[in-house]
Amino acid sequence: MKNKKIFVTGALGFLGSALCRRLLSQGAYVTGFDRNPGNIQDLKSYNNFKYIKDDMKNISGYKDMLLEQDIIFHLAANPSIHYANKFPIEDFKINALGTIELLNPIKGTKIRLVYTSTIAVYPDNFGTKLKESDANPQSFYGLSKYTSENYIRQFSRNYGLNYIIIRFGYLYGKGCNRGPIFDILNPIMNKSKIMLFQNPENKLDFLYVEDAVDALIMAGLKNEITDETINISEGKGTRITDILRDAQSIFKMKKLLCDISPNANMQKKELVLDNTKSRKILKWSAKTSLKEGLIKMSGR
Repeated sequence: MKNKKIFVTGALGFLGSALCRRLLSQGAYVTGFDRNPGNIQDLKSYNNFKYIKDDMKNISGYKDMLLEQDIIFHLAANPSIHYANKFPIEDFKINALGTIELLNPIKGTKIRLVYTSTIAVYPDNFGTKLKESDANPQSFYGLSKYTSENYIRQFSRNYGLNYIIIRFGYLYGKGCNRGPIFDILNPIMNKSKIMLFQNPENKLDFLYVEDAVDALIMAGLKNEITDETINISEGKGTRITDILRDAQSIFKMKKLLCDISPNANMQKKELVLDNTKSRKILKWSAKTSLKEGLIKMSGR
C-alpha cells in the first residue's frame, strides 16, 4: 500500500479506523471521510492522513479528489438494524442513496472500489452455510445494504466499475460498541449484569476486526478480481451460550450475572457463511480464533 492514494468513507467508525491505521502504517496516503469525528485522535499523529468531515449525501461534490484515488473503501453506512427498523427512510438515504452519490463521480473509471456489505443480507434461519447466491434480506438494514450492492452491479453493467463487494460476518474487537459480543464483554468489564437481546442458543458467524482489515486490503490490491461478491467470516457458527462460557473462563468468574431482556427477540436463528470463495479467489482465511479475539478485545 506504500504511496497509494486511498479514500475511506466511514473512516472513523469501528472498522474504518482500524483500516485507516493499517493503511497509514503501510505508507498509504489516506483521506478519511466521515460525518462523525469519533475515533480521530489516534489518526491525527499520521502526516499522511487527511480528514474530511461531511455527509455521504455531499460526496459527489468531492469528484476531483475521488478521481485522484487508487482505491476507495466504501464503509460509510448506518450500521444499526434497530435504527433502520425505526427510521427506514433515513436508513435508505444513508446506505443506498449515499452509495449512489459515490458511484456517480467514479463511474467509467478504473478506480478500485471495495464495498463492505453485511451478513444481514441473508435470511436468519437458513440451517446450512450461506453462499453468496443465497441473499434474501429480512430487515430494512439488510435490504438497504443489498440495494446498494445491486446499484454497484448495475453501475458496472451500464458504465463500467472496478469493484468488489465484501460481506462480513459479525465483527468484533477493540473499539467495538455494538453487537452480541459487545453486549457480553462490556457489562463484565464494567462489573454489571449482562443483558441478552436474542436467544442464547443462536448460532452466529463472527470475525475479529484485524482479520477483516486483512481481507479489505487484499480485496483492494487484487485488481484482477472484479465484479465479485465474497463472504468474509470465520466460517463457523458459535452459540451465544459458548461465548458466555468463554467469557466466564477468560475473566475467571465463578458465576456470570446474566438475564434476557424483556425486549429480546427469542426467535432462534443460525447464520453461518460459506467462505469457499474467500479461500479460492481471494486466498484469505481468518487467523484469529473466537477465544483469541475475546482475549484481545477484553485486554486480558
